[in-house]
Amino acid sequence: MTDLVVQRRGRGRPLVLLHGATLDHRMWQPQVAALADRFEVVTYDLRGFGQSPAPVGPFKHCEDASALLDELGLRDAVVIGHSIGAFYALELALLRPDAVTGLVSVCMSGLIPDYPKDIQSMFDELKRLSRGGDLAAAKALWSRCGWFTSARAMPGVAALLDDCLASYSGWYWQHDTPATKLDPPAAARLDELAMPTLVIDGALDLDYNHAIADQLVARIPGAELMRLEVGHMASLEDPDAITSAIARLAAG
Repeated sequence: MTDLVVQRRGRGRPLVLLHGATLDHRMWQPQVAALADRFEVVTYDLRGFGQSPAPVGPFKHCEDASALLDELGLRDAVVIGHSIGAFYALELALLRPDAVTGLVSVCMSGLIPDYPKDIQSMFDELKRLSRGGDLAAAKALWSRCGWFTSARAMPGVAALLDDCLASYSGWYWQHDTPATKLDPPAAARLDELAMPTLVIDGALDLDYNHAIADQLVARIPGAELMRLEVGHMASLEDPDAITSAIARLAAG
């Protein structure tokens, strides 16, 4: 039985939503509220985030998600992921084509493993601060990064981001991650995906994320691109557009 903290609402075709780094299942509140009358909506806190336990050894986020599909008996699922959660959703789609029949990527990170120098420098500083005992300073630095700039101009969204960040333990900054990836890597296997795929990109997001969106659309057969006038936190900055896009793919 999974030790992850899971929320399950509604009935219908299952939708499984994976959150981004330092966030938790609460980032999907607008989508859950709008979709649970038509679909079975499953959100959960990824390992080491929110209320789910930290890792105790090597693991794959996509294998956690796969075990969750089996435990809940979910088939014909649409998997939706945000940022690094979108990368884990992609890995899940590759790992479990028997159960995942639709994929929505929202502002994916991680597909290109080499981050720009400024982002990598920020990650290095997050580790230095948090491992030195100043988790508050690390969280303050993270909250100011470019991935959150446009979202923080929206008071309600900023408050939710602050709540999630306050709940984050900092575990992945304080430890070398035991999380591993698929081998061969997902980036080399995009042409294997046969399910309907929607790639959502925020026009105000970082160039790094634009490059990933372009690569997904170019290499996943039949993938559709939706570019919105939002930043990295697209599902919170324009929740109605994201909700409608998910519903459209899931209903098709």
